[in-house]
Amino acid sequence: MAGFGHLVEPLRILLDNRSLTWLEVAFAGITLAEWGYVTALAVDAFRLHGSVAVGLVGFRLFVASIASFFNVPYLERHPSGGVLTAIAGARGAIVATSAVLAATGAPLTPLLILVAMDAFVSAPYRSAQSAMLPVLARNPGELAAAAAGISTVKTLSQALGAIAGGFLLVVTIPAVVFGGAATLMVAAALATVRFSGTPIRVSDAGSSGGARGLLGDTLGVVRHPYVGGLLVVSGLRTFVRGMWIAIAVIASLRLLHAGSGGVGFLMLAAGVGALAAVPLSAALIGRSKLGKPTILAFVACGVPLVLIAGVPVLDIALLFVVAWGVGMAVADVATFSLLHRLLDTPLLPRVTGAIESAKLALEGLGALMAPLLASAIGIRWTLAIAGLPLPAVVVIGGCGLNDKRREFLDLSDPKVTTILVEHRDRFARFGSKYVAASLEASGRRLVVSDDAEVDDERVRDMTELLTSFCARLYGRRVAAPRAAKVLAAASEDDDAT
Repeated sequence: MAGFGHLVEPLRILLDNRSLTWLEVAFAGITLAEWGYVTALAVDAFRLHGSVAVGLVGFRLFVASIASFFNVPYLERHPSGGVLTAIAGARGAIVATSAVLAATGAPLTPLLILVAMDAFVSAPYRSAQSAMLPVLARNPGELAAAAAGISTVKTLSQALGAIAGGFLLVVTIPAVVFGGAATLMVAAALATVRFSGTPIRVSDAGSSGGARGLLGDTLGVVRHPYVGGLLVVSGLRTFVRGMWIAIAVIASLRLLHAGSGGVGFLMLAAGVGALAAVPLSAALIGRSKLGKPTILAFVACGVPLVLIAGVPVLDIALLFVVAWGVGMAVADVATFSLLHRLLDTPLLPRVTGAIESAKLALEGLGALMAPLLASAIGIRWTLAIAGLPLPAVVVIGGCGLNDKRREFLDLSDPKVTTILVEHRDRFARFGSKYVAASLEASGRRLVVSDDAEVDDERVRDMTELLTSFCARLYGRRVAAPRAAKVLAAASEDDDAT
């Protein structure tokens, strides 16, 4: 009973705040409508025009990424909750237009234009919604419950919307599905009318101003010794997710022979995996060491797709998709937890926005790439290509941080007189000069072909070590500045002596 009460507590907190409840209900309605509309359009496009048309539907996410760069300026000019009503109402009108065109037998091109317009208009919604949470929440408990609730609502609504869009196509026509989605969006707009006078604030006083400041902040973050690699694997994960948007439709109809309803089942399985990951994600947030769970989660983002290609049976594929959903959800939480630990607080709002825009772009490109590959090499090979690169990059990249390397210990053999490596970090992340000195003492040597960073390696290694220790001790992203202060104090002591 205690465990059940722990799960129900966030829901009870939300229901006690009617404003937060209506905000979540509106978000559920608009997300349900979006995924029902897009799933129905993608399935119908595949039936009439082939797999490439599915990719063009998914490419709407790339359009949304372009629009997201204008989120902050737009919300600064319209700093009230009324933007939620305006966005939901505009989207309802766009989808209703799609329903009319579909009913009259319009070609695919205007429908693709309208779905791209819908994506462009929808971009500021999440930013405005996130900015409203601190305003509507009356205490930190309500704010935490609302943030968790939005994540859960998004997962469930996406899965249910995809199921509805797929199954409704079995008994009706796309125009009816589009009309129902438009109705839900209008209802979501009406649910947010109550927030028209609620002020929101999206700017951060500590951030650099303008697009140039945002670009400078983002580039500085990318050069961070840890964040850069984290963003690479996170971007690859997002690209795989974009590929899945198209693969789910093509695999259901062509490989698993499950029809349009199978698309809904696959999306539901991914949603079940995301929900199953909630307790794992909660446990992950409190861990002092995130390396191994993060690597396992990223591996789970790819391997199940390869297994589906090997065993194309619907029931088994659903289990693999559940595992894939768990990996995707845990990897997402782990990525943001690490970013919050590594980045300074003033940089987070602006840099996170830029990262989210890049992720949308990659997701859109992945959705476009998957059907092109499926047309060229088949859906099975496409699944393999979608699933293999991410685990390979994570495992190969992570081996440089592993201190349990049998092959490395083999280098202690006296018969090995010369060790040649391309980059020093690929040999050992920390203390490679001590190993080199030990080799020289025994008449052997270490040769680094690209040794541009030899001069500052000791400083870099010490900074990374101190950053790691401070992160464990304080558990926050202020670790790097504190490490720098420790180094500065140590340098002053050396000068004094």
